Amino acid sequence: MGELKSGWRRVKFGDVVRQVKDKVPAKESGLSRYIAGEHMDTNDLRLRRWGEINDDYLGPAFHIRFRPGQVLYGSRRTYLRKVAVAGFDGVCANTTFVVESKSPGILLPELLPFIMTTEAFHEHSVRESKGSVNPYVNFSDLAWYEFALPPLEEQGKISRILQRSAELQASYADLVQVAKTTHRSFVDQTLGYGAQRPCFEKEPPSIRRGWAYQPIEALCEALVDCLHRTPKYSKAGFPAIRTADVEPGFLRWETARRVPESEYLIQTTRLRPKPGDVLFSREGERMGMAALVPEGVSLCISQRMMHLRPKPNFPANLLMEYLNSSWAQRQILMHKSGSTSPHINVADVRRLMVPVPPRPLWPRFSDDCAELLASVAQAESRSVRATEVCVAVREDLLARANA
Repeated sequence: MGELKSGWRRVKFGDVVRQVKDKVPAKESGLSRYIAGEHMDTNDLRLRRWGEINDDYLGPAFHIRFRPGQVLYGSRRTYLRKVAVAGFDGVCANTTFVVESKSPGILLPELLPFIMTTEAFHEHSVRESKGSVNPYVNFSDLAWYEFALPPLEEQGKISRILQRSAELQASYADLVQVAKTTHRSFVDQTLGYGAQRPCFEKEPPSIRRGWAYQPIEALCEALVDCLHRTPKYSKAGFPAIRTADVEPGFLRWETARRVPESEYLIQTTRLRPKPGDVLFSREGERMGMAALVPEGVSLCISQRMMHLRPKPNFPANLLMEYLNSSWAQRQILMHKSGSTSPHINVADVRRLMVPVPPRPLWPRFSDDCAELLASVAQAESRSVRATEVCVAVREDLLARANA
């Protein structure tokens, strides 16, 4: 490991950090907020969302109280890197560890979350996780993780630098949210301009002159479901798009699992995706998300996905934007079936009603949507770069233990 710098010493995580197990009955605690796994974002120390205790059903596992300044750590699927600093009082499940420094005179509380986001800590946690479907790590497995701890004065200096770095990272993340909100608001207001009311149950609301309701299938020349088979994946080959690879407006095909050519040919027997086609997730936790097939890549759909090909005279991105809009999401929820694995049937997707603007407006709406979505992509690119810089700074500062 090399000789440590003067004043630095090697410690075990469990010798300087404690797991807090302050148990409270959530409904009778007097607290208003709870944190679940979905409220914690990868590589983001801030809690940007939470649930309301009195509004939602909470299982018996939600009985651990946390306080401002304590660190929350997602112990399930630790490869997701969910570490956050609590900024308010609340409760979480026992699968979210609440930890704090045992002694601020030995380990500054401000430094703890940055230690838990280092690559070394992450690798240790993933390596010690148990299980395959839903891997988890015990606190006892984290307790023997060893790291180099700087002297207290240097801890303060490092913490202040990393805090500024985290604030920079957070500002870029906020920029992404602003871009997404602007884009989504434009789409919803555009569709809302045509429809007199935002939702309907049995009959669509009245519509402005020149607009017309049309079912999705009337705007598509092809609409097919997946083959309902799990393809044989390989280390290289063609991207096979699953629901995990789709976000509203963005297809993350670069990180998708691959299939060999033989499987690609099977998966595309019904329809071979081409640029401008729309891929739609119709099942699971990520149900109801749509993205366009980009230029320059040959891919196929895997389980739980649908493939839509708009008619040549209808802008493909408008169809995608509609599926991601609040208008469509309300209809999708109306048709949702299942609780364990929520889904919408293909027949119901075909019948989703679209408020279509007058044809002369198509190019303008299409261009405006594309421009705003490009702004989201640009903001995300800058945020990713800022995160990379912040990670490099953190790793450099906390790896200076060797003389």
